[in-house]
Amino acid sequence: MEKRRPDCRHCADGGRLDLHGLLRHHGARHGHPDRRRCGAAGAFPTGFYSPADSVWSIHAGHAGLSLYGRFSRLRRLLRAANDWTCDLPALARKAQIKQEKAYETVAKAVANGDLPNAAISDDYSTLYLDDSLMPTAAKPAAAPQAEPAEPLTDAEQFRREGMDFLNYLKVCRGKLGTDADEELAAMQKTCASIMGFVHNHPEQLNRVRRFREYYLPTNRKLLDTAQGLGDTDSANAAEIRRDITGILHTLNQAYEKLYDTLLQDVSMDVSTEIDTLEAMLRQDGLTHDFEADFNTRS
Repeated sequence: MEKRRPDCRHCADGGRLDLHGLLRHHGARHGHPDRRRCGAAGAFPTGFYSPADSVWSIHAGHAGLSLYGRFSRLRRLLRAANDWTCDLPALARKAQIKQEKAYETVAKAVANGDLPNAAISDDYSTLYLDDSLMPTAAKPAAAPQAEPAEPLTDAEQFRREGMDFLNYLKVCRGKLGTDADEELAAMQKTCASIMGFVHNHPEQLNRVRRFREYYLPTNRKLLDTAQGLGDTDSANAAEIRRDITGILHTLNQAYEKLYDTLLQDVSMDVSTEIDTLEAMLRQDGLTHDFEADFNTRS
Protein backbone atom coordinates (compact mmCIF):
# COMPACT_ATOMS: atom_id res chain seq x y z
CA MET A 1 0.00 0.00 0.00
CA GLU A 2 1.33 3.43 -0.88
CA LYS A 3 2.18 5.53 2.16
CA ARG A 4 -0.03 8.51 2.84
CA ARG A 5 1.68 11.78 2.07
CA PRO A 6 0.47 15.23 3.06
CA ASP A 7 -0.62 17.92 0.70
CA CYS A 8 1.59 21.00 0.69
CA ARG A 9 -0.78 23.89 0.33
CA HIS A 10 2.16 26.21 -0.42
CA CYS A 11 2.51 24.69 -3.87
CA ALA A 12 0.63 26.55 -6.56
CA ASP A 13 0.08 23.34 -8.50
CA GLY A 14 -1.24 21.48 -5.46
CA GLY A 15 1.40 18.77 -5.85
CA ARG A 16 2.26 16.27 -3.15
CA LEU A 17 5.57 16.44 -1.32
CA ASP A 18 7.15 14.01 1.07
CA LEU A 19 9.02 15.24 4.15
CA HIS A 20 12.20 15.74 2.15
CA GLY A 21 10.30 17.92 -0.26
CA LEU A 22 8.79 19.90 2.60
CA LEU A 23 12.25 20.50 4.06
CA ARG A 24 13.61 21.70 0.70
CA HIS A 25 10.52 23.75 0.02
CA HIS A 26 10.29 25.43 3.42
CA GLY A 27 14.05 25.58 3.95
CA ALA A 28 14.40 27.67 0.80
CA ARG A 29 12.18 30.28 2.40
CA HIS A 30 14.32 30.38 5.56
CA GLY A 31 17.86 30.56 4.31
CA HIS A 32 18.49 26.96 3.27
CA PRO A 33 21.21 26.72 0.57
CA ASP A 34 18.80 24.86 -1.71
CA ARG A 35 17.04 27.85 -3.28
CA ARG A 36 14.54 25.95 -5.38
CA ARG A 37 11.20 27.68 -4.95
CA CYS A 38 7.77 26.42 -5.87
CA GLY A 39 5.59 29.50 -6.01
CA ALA A 40 4.18 29.42 -2.48
CA ALA A 41 0.74 31.00 -2.30
CA GLY A 42 -0.80 30.08 1.04
CA ALA A 43 -0.20 28.58 4.47
CA PHE A 44 0.34 25.04 5.65
CA PRO A 45 -2.88 23.23 6.56
CA THR A 46 -4.03 23.53 10.18
CA GLY A 47 -2.48 20.81 12.34
CA PHE A 48 0.93 20.74 10.60
CA TYR A 49 3.79 23.16 10.77
CA SER A 50 7.03 22.16 9.07
CA PRO A 51 9.71 21.12 11.58
CA ALA A 52 12.28 22.86 9.39
CA ASP A 53 10.63 26.21 10.09
CA SER A 54 11.44 25.98 13.81
CA VAL A 55 14.82 24.37 13.20
CA TRP A 56 16.17 27.06 10.91
CA SER A 57 14.54 30.10 12.55
CA ILE A 58 15.80 29.13 16.01
CA HIS A 59 19.17 28.01 14.68
CA ALA A 60 19.68 31.43 13.13
CA GLY A 61 19.27 33.09 16.51
CA HIS A 62 21.57 30.88 18.60
CA ALA A 63 25.30 30.65 18.21
CA GLY A 64 26.03 28.17 20.98
CA LEU A 65 27.76 25.00 19.91
CA SER A 66 25.39 22.88 22.00
CA LEU A 67 22.34 24.33 20.29
CA TYR A 68 24.04 24.05 16.93
CA GLY A 69 24.74 20.36 17.49
CA ARG A 70 21.21 19.65 18.70
CA PHE A 71 19.51 21.38 15.80
CA SER A 72 21.93 19.80 13.36
CA ARG A 73 20.96 16.36 14.69
CA LEU A 74 17.29 17.29 14.55
CA ARG A 75 17.60 18.30 10.89
CA ARG A 76 19.34 15.03 10.05
CA LEU A 77 16.56 13.10 11.76
CA LEU A 78 13.90 15.01 9.86
CA ARG A 79 15.70 14.42 6.56
CA ALA A 80 15.77 10.71 7.36
CA ALA A 81 12.02 10.63 8.06
CA ASN A 82 9.84 9.40 5.20
CA ASP A 83 6.46 9.49 6.89
CA TRP A 84 4.57 11.33 9.62
CA THR A 85 4.93 8.28 11.90
CA CYS A 86 8.54 7.23 12.50
CA ASP A 87 10.14 4.36 14.36
CA LEU A 88 12.73 6.18 16.46
CA PRO A 89 15.41 3.45 16.63
CA ALA A 90 15.20 2.96 12.86
CA LEU A 91 15.20 6.72 12.33
CA ALA A 92 18.35 7.09 14.46
CA ARG A 93 20.12 4.37 12.50
CA LYS A 94 19.13 5.91 9.18
CA ALA A 95 20.34 9.35 10.30
CA GLN A 96 23.52 7.73 11.69
CA ILE A 97 22.94 9.17 15.15
CA LYS A 98 23.27 7.28 18.41
CA GLN A 99 19.90 6.24 19.77
CA GLU A 100 20.44 8.03 23.09
CA LYS A 101 21.27 11.29 21.30
CA ALA A 102 18.33 10.84 18.94
CA TYR A 103 15.90 10.30 21.84
CA GLU A 104 17.29 13.31 23.72
CA THR A 105 17.16 15.55 20.63
CA VAL A 106 13.59 14.63 19.72
CA ALA A 107 12.34 14.82 23.32
CA LYS A 108 13.75 18.34 23.76
CA ALA A 109 12.37 19.46 20.42
CA VAL A 110 8.88 18.27 21.32
CA ALA A 111 9.04 19.69 24.85
CA ASN A 112 10.33 23.09 23.67
CA GLY A 113 7.81 23.37 20.86
CA ASP A 114 10.46 23.15 18.15
CA LEU A 115 8.32 20.49 16.48
CA PRO A 116 4.78 21.89 16.74
CA ASN A 117 2.02 19.28 16.83
CA ALA A 118 4.57 16.48 17.27
CA ALA A 119 4.35 13.81 19.98
CA ILE A 120 6.34 10.85 21.26
CA SER A 121 4.91 7.57 22.48
CA ASP A 122 5.30 6.77 26.17
CA ASP A 123 7.94 4.10 25.47
CA TYR A 124 9.95 6.48 23.24
CA SER A 125 9.68 4.03 20.37
CA THR A 126 7.67 6.17 17.95
CA LEU A 127 7.77 9.80 16.84
CA TYR A 128 4.53 11.27 15.52
CA LEU A 129 5.20 14.42 13.49
CA ASP A 130 1.43 14.94 13.45
CA ASP A 131 -0.06 14.15 16.85
CA SER A 132 -3.47 13.50 15.30
CA LEU A 133 -1.99 10.23 14.01
CA MET A 134 -1.10 9.09 17.52
CA PRO A 135 -3.32 6.15 18.62
CA THR A 136 -5.74 7.06 21.35
CA ALA A 137 -4.32 4.44 23.68
CA ALA A 138 -0.82 5.87 23.24
CA LYS A 139 -1.81 9.44 24.03
CA PRO A 140 -1.04 10.50 27.60
CA ALA A 141 -4.18 10.57 29.66
CA ALA A 142 -5.37 14.02 30.52
CA ALA A 143 -5.05 14.83 34.19
CA PRO A 144 -8.45 14.70 35.86
CA GLN A 145 -9.67 18.16 36.70
CA ALA A 146 -10.97 18.65 40.17
CA GLU A 147 -14.53 19.82 40.34
CA PRO A 148 -14.76 23.42 41.50
CA ALA A 149 -15.52 23.55 45.20
CA GLU A 150 -18.85 25.01 46.16
CA PRO A 151 -18.53 28.38 47.87
CA LEU A 152 -18.81 28.29 51.64
CA THR A 153 -21.89 29.69 53.30
CA ASP A 154 -21.45 32.66 55.59
CA ALA A 155 -21.88 30.44 58.64
CA GLU A 156 -19.28 27.94 57.36
CA GLN A 157 -16.84 30.74 56.63
CA PHE A 158 -17.30 32.15 60.13
CA ARG A 159 -16.68 28.71 61.60
CA ARG A 160 -13.45 28.40 59.60
CA GLU A 161 -12.30 31.87 60.65
CA GLY A 162 -13.16 31.08 64.25
CA MET A 163 -11.18 27.84 64.31
CA ASP A 164 -8.21 29.67 62.81
CA PHE A 165 -8.41 32.34 65.54
CA LEU A 166 -8.66 29.76 68.33
CA ASN A 167 -5.61 27.94 66.99
CA TYR A 168 -3.78 31.26 66.83
CA LEU A 169 -4.54 31.98 70.49
CA LYS A 170 -3.21 28.57 71.39
CA VAL A 171 0.06 29.27 69.55
CA CYS A 172 0.45 32.64 71.31
CA ARG A 173 0.40 31.16 74.77
CA GLY A 174 3.80 30.94 76.43
CA LYS A 175 5.26 33.84 74.44
CA LEU A 176 3.95 36.95 76.19
CA GLY A 177 4.28 36.26 79.90
CA THR A 178 2.20 34.66 82.62
CA ASP A 179 -0.45 37.40 82.84
CA ALA A 180 -0.99 37.35 79.10
CA ASP A 181 -1.26 33.55 79.13
CA GLU A 182 -4.09 33.71 81.67
CA GLU A 183 -5.96 36.21 79.52
CA LEU A 184 -5.38 34.15 76.38
CA ALA A 185 -6.70 31.00 78.05
CA ALA A 186 -9.86 32.83 79.17
CA MET A 187 -10.24 34.39 75.71
CA GLN A 188 -9.92 31.03 74.00
CA LYS A 189 -12.66 29.58 76.20
CA THR A 190 -15.07 32.51 75.72
CA CYS A 191 -14.52 32.79 71.96
CA ALA A 192 -15.06 29.05 71.57
CA SER A 193 -18.37 29.43 73.42
CA ILE A 194 -19.47 32.28 71.12
CA MET A 195 -18.54 30.33 68.01
CA GLY A 196 -20.26 27.20 69.28
CA PHE A 197 -23.39 29.21 69.99
CA VAL A 198 -23.45 30.68 66.47
CA HIS A 199 -22.87 27.23 65.02
CA ASN A 200 -25.97 25.97 66.84
CA HIS A 201 -27.94 29.14 66.09
CA PRO A 202 -26.84 30.34 62.62
CA GLU A 203 -29.71 32.83 62.57
CA GLN A 204 -27.74 34.80 65.19
CA LEU A 205 -24.77 35.33 62.85
CA ASN A 206 -25.63 38.97 62.17
CA ARG A 207 -25.39 39.71 65.89
CA VAL A 208 -21.70 38.81 65.98
CA ARG A 209 -20.74 40.64 62.78
CA ARG A 210 -18.79 43.37 64.60
CA PHE A 211 -17.10 40.70 66.70
CA ARG A 212 -16.12 38.84 63.52
CA GLU A 213 -15.13 41.72 61.25
CA TYR A 214 -13.44 44.11 63.69
CA TYR A 215 -12.71 42.76 67.16
CA LEU A 216 -11.07 39.48 66.16
CA PRO A 217 -8.83 40.96 63.42
CA THR A 218 -7.77 43.85 65.69
CA ASN A 219 -7.18 41.42 68.55
CA ARG A 220 -4.91 39.37 66.32
CA LYS A 221 -3.06 42.44 65.06
CA LEU A 222 -2.23 43.49 68.64
CA LEU A 223 -0.95 40.02 69.48
CA ASP A 224 1.20 40.05 66.33
CA THR A 225 2.67 43.36 67.48
CA ALA A 226 3.48 41.97 70.93
CA GLN A 227 5.16 38.89 69.51
CA GLY A 228 7.10 41.00 67.04
CA LEU A 229 8.91 42.67 69.93
CA GLY A 230 10.90 39.50 70.52
CA ASP A 231 12.71 39.03 73.85
CA THR A 232 13.98 42.57 74.19
CA ASP A 233 13.82 44.00 77.71
CA SER A 234 13.74 47.68 76.78
CA ALA A 235 11.40 50.00 78.65
CA ASN A 236 9.34 50.73 75.54
CA ALA A 237 8.90 47.02 74.77
CA ALA A 238 7.82 46.31 78.35
CA GLU A 239 5.27 49.14 78.21
CA ILE A 240 3.82 47.85 74.92
CA ARG A 241 3.48 44.34 76.34
CA ARG A 242 1.80 45.72 79.45
CA ASP A 243 -0.66 47.76 77.39
CA ILE A 244 -1.51 44.81 75.18
CA THR A 245 -2.01 42.53 78.18
CA GLY A 246 -4.34 45.16 79.64
CA ILE A 247 -6.43 45.36 76.49
CA LEU A 248 -6.65 41.57 76.44
CA HIS A 249 -8.37 41.78 79.82
CA THR A 250 -10.76 44.44 78.48
CA LEU A 251 -11.52 42.33 75.41
CA ASN A 252 -12.23 39.31 77.57
CA GLN A 253 -14.80 41.28 79.54
CA ALA A 254 -16.40 42.44 76.29
CA TYR A 255 -16.48 38.91 74.82
CA GLU A 256 -18.07 37.54 78.00
CA LYS A 257 -20.73 40.24 77.90
CA LEU A 258 -21.44 39.46 74.23
CA TYR A 259 -21.87 35.78 75.06
CA ASP A 260 -24.18 36.59 77.99
CA THR A 261 -26.28 38.81 75.69
CA LEU A 262 -26.63 36.02 73.17
CA LEU A 263 -27.65 33.60 75.94
CA GLN A 264 -30.23 36.05 77.33
CA ASP A 265 -32.10 36.11 74.04
CA VAL A 266 -32.05 32.34 73.87
CA SER A 267 -33.14 32.17 77.48
CA MET A 268 -36.16 34.32 76.66
CA ASP A 269 -37.01 32.06 73.74
CA VAL A 270 -36.65 29.00 75.94
CA SER A 271 -38.89 30.53 78.61
CA THR A 272 -41.54 31.27 76.01
CA GLU A 273 -41.37 27.72 74.70
CA ILE A 274 -41.66 26.32 78.22
CA ASP A 275 -44.69 28.51 79.01
CA THR A 276 -46.38 27.41 75.80
CA LEU A 277 -45.61 23.75 76.51
CA GLU A 278 -47.00 23.95 80.05
CA ALA A 279 -50.14 25.65 78.76
CA MET A 280 -50.70 22.87 76.24
CA LEU A 281 -50.16 20.24 78.92
CA ARG A 282 -52.73 21.89 81.18
CA GLN A 283 -55.17 22.26 78.30
CA ASP A 284 -54.88 18.56 77.53
CA GLY A 285 -55.19 17.69 81.20
CA LEU A 286 -51.78 16.12 81.36
CA THR A 287 -50.35 18.00 84.30
CA HIS A 288 -52.14 16.26 87.23
CA ASP A 289 -52.61 12.58 87.88
CA PHE A 290 -50.77 10.58 85.23
CA GLU A 291 -52.75 7.40 85.84
CA ALA A 292 -56.07 9.27 85.69
CA ASP A 293 -55.11 11.24 82.57
CA PHE A 294 -54.26 8.11 80.66
CA ASN A 295 -56.94 5.86 82.20
CA THR A 296 -54.38 3.47 83.50
CA ARG A 297 -56.11 2.74 86.78
CA SER A 298 -57.53 -0.72 87.15
